[in-house]
Amino acid sequence: MVSIIRQSIKVSENSVLPQELISHILEKADLCSKIVKLSNNGISIFDFKSLKLIRNIKSNYLFKLSLSKCGNFVVGSNEHYPVHIWNINSGLKINIDIELEDEPTESPAHTFSLNNELLITHKNRIYSFEFSKEHKKWIVNHIYEIPEYSSIIYIEHNNSEHKFACVTTSRNIYILNSLTKTIETTLSEIDYYIISIMFNKHFIIVAGLHETCVFNLNNNNKILLQNPTLSSSFYIDQFFLMPCLTKVIGGSYHCSFIWDINTGHIIQNLNIKMNKYYTLTPGNTQIVSSDRDKRIKIVDLKDIM
Repeated sequence: MVSIIRQSIKVSENSVLPQELISHILEKADLCSKIVKLSNNGISIFDFKSLKLIRNIKSNYLFKLSLSKCGNFVVGSNEHYPVHIWNINSGLKINIDIELEDEPTESPAHTFSLNNELLITHKNRIYSFEFSKEHKKWIVNHIYEIPEYSSIIYIEHNNSEHKFACVTTSRNIYILNSLTKTIETTLSEIDYYIISIMFNKHFIIVAGLHETCVFNLNNNNKILLQNPTLSSSFYIDQFFLMPCLTKVIGGSYHCSFIWDINTGHIIQNLNIKMNKYYTLTPGNTQIVSSDRDKRIKIVDLKDIM
């Protein structure tokens, strides 16, 4: 049984619905203390326990957020450079030291590593930054280069290892090691348009417009996740690996399901109405969602773990 255990008051009467989304939850060593949400006026920060608004960071239009693992920094971007970085505790913008040799051909993708390095893409390169307390800005410490001329359009970090994966416009996926600074795995020419990816040391899940597949990194097997609808346009645009590593939870718009990662079959319909953007808490026992009536909703998953 899946039940809604908490929901907030309405966030804003003036918010634009397509931008009412949860992007990530801050991951702290001891507890999940804040929720950071993208809105049409910038970034809103909420207390996780009370779901009350702590701070608004005003900004121009943004459509992507990344949060540092230490819980102190948030990065936002749109289709143009530069990306913007804020200190979450003070709301102040922080400078970033980056000089690009030429104009970007794609919007920047970004994420944070486990050791709080900031990764930002530019064409076929990935710039790695570390925060300098002395200079009070982010400084480049390494540049990764993908062995092709296609631009990188998506980047995702593994939350349990020092690895990250990136997707290029030619639909190739590279998994890189941030400790050895090398490419470890390549998945070439995925035969569908890639929306998002998630991976651990055993699996990489690749979501596309018309299908979502699980690739086993140990034996190269490919499993297609079952389409729960009769529509050929159904796609999974948000998903997570559950702690048991044998289940995937995700969905699209108001559809949310759990799949068996080894067979691709649906094993449970969650029957919860949620907006298409949501995330799991660090303990993976609750879902945080921003729904269409502009409320933040907490859903308990303990009974299906």
